[in-house]
Amino acid sequence: MSAPTAANVDGAGRFLPPAELRRRFESLGVQDGKPVAVYCGSGVTAAHEVAALELAGFSAALYPGSFSEWSNRSDLPVATGPEPGRGAAPAGNSGAAGGSVAL
Repeated sequence: MSAPTAANVDGAGRFLPPAELRRRFESLGVQDGKPVAVYCGSGVTAAHEVAALELAGFSAALYPGSFSEWSNRSDLPVATGPEPGRGAAPAGNSGAAGGSVAL
């Protein structure tokens, strides 16, 4: 799911309080004890997302290659369309929004 990093900060660019971040991530489906991986286009904004998740009390793994690496491999699927898991296309045929969280 897309989780834009801009929603992790206030108007001054500082991280939201941990309780607010926790509510945000819980509303996106993040749960204690459930694995979370974070990716973006190249790994940069995903690192910000990992920090926000940690502040919220969740552990998350960073996929440093992010979509740039994934999309360069024609043997890996890419989900496209309005519903996750439907319309899988070969890698390289689609882009990805930064700051995405995979549950």
